[in-house]
Amino acid sequence: MIELLFLLLPVAAGYGWIMGRNSERSRHRHSHNPSSRSSSYLVSDEYIHEYLKSLKGKATDLDFFCRQLVDTATSLVRQGKVDTAVALVEQAIKDEKISSPDVLCFLAKQYTAMGLLARAENTLLPLLKRSKSRAHAIGPLLRVYQSLKTWTNSLSLFQEHSDDFRSDDLHIVSHHICEYANHEETSAQKSSLLDIALGAAPNNVRAMLEKAQCEIELGHLNIAQELLSAARRTSGLYRILELEKALYHQLNEPDDYLSILIQFTLDKPNLSAILFMLDNYHEQLNIEHIEDILQSCQQASIEKEARQLILRWYIITHFEESHFLRQMVQHDLEKHSAYRCQNCGFSTPSFSWNCPSCNQWDTLHLKLI
Repeated sequence: MIELLFLLLPVAAGYGWIMGRNSERSRHRHSHNPSSRSSSYLVSDEYIHEYLKSLKGKATDLDFFCRQLVDTATSLVRQGKVDTAVALVEQAIKDEKISSPDVLCFLAKQYTAMGLLARAENTLLPLLKRSKSRAHAIGPLLRVYQSLKTWTNSLSLFQEHSDDFRSDDLHIVSHHICEYANHEETSAQKSSLLDIALGAAPNNVRAMLEKAQCEIELGHLNIAQELLSAARRTSGLYRILELEKALYHQLNEPDDYLSILIQFTLDKPNLSAILFMLDNYHEQLNIEHIEDILQSCQQASIEKEARQLILRWYIITHFEESHFLRQMVQHDLEKHSAYRCQNCGFSTPSFSWNCPSCNQWDTLHLKLI
């Protein structure tokens, strides 16, 4: 046994010597690779100056340097090294007096994500003074104002630089103006702001709906009717259909609305419209209407969801004497329906114009799950 131990000792010593040498080589190799150093070194001035020096050595002109800087900082953010990316860009702006829109917008985006909203705003505002960079700054600036909920700033930005807004930014600022209009006390003031919102984005369903509500309060029923018809053709949200039904009752034309709704559902199958009809007009609907609706839903690839809704409607209408069955079906409908964001997939039982997850506007739609 002792002889065996003496035989193994040289083997163990040799293995330890080899592993120690490999570890020393690895440590030496990592010490010359900035991207593999510790996080405490990554945010140090030594690393920042070293990296900027290597970038400037590769750059042929300032534009190329700015592109390389943004690419490097983006790569660091993807690795979770946001502080390093921000420090790198801040130092480059300080040393090189950079005013590139891409660099400043990248920095403002990181400030916004970190909650440094005042810094983000101050970074973007100088870009508005230059016509060539104005369009780059508007989108990030709107996101800052959305986080701050300073809707008046969004309105001022639109009124001063409306010609420089991109299509996506017009849709966002239209919602911001709607938010601002909700804080107005009178329907007339709110209506004038919603006119601006519709001027920015004529297809904004929310602006149409809220403008129609104002016109109903002001007694302009024909204008409200036109707005709601346009909103229904664009979206068909349950909330729009409820308001439109109330409007037709005020106009003393409740039966006309059912025929309009059936034709709308046949032309543009929509789960919200089907659910609204089953909730509000189940006594007037007949089997021919249901068959036509199912056929149109089959063409729109929502037949499965429509069948679920119609089955629940059948149970409710044919088992009215059973209070338990009615409650069960209603509970099942609430449990298995939700609003799902078409952008990020987030689901919520309550409707909102703005997705709580990705902060996109007009992306929540009714979905059976």
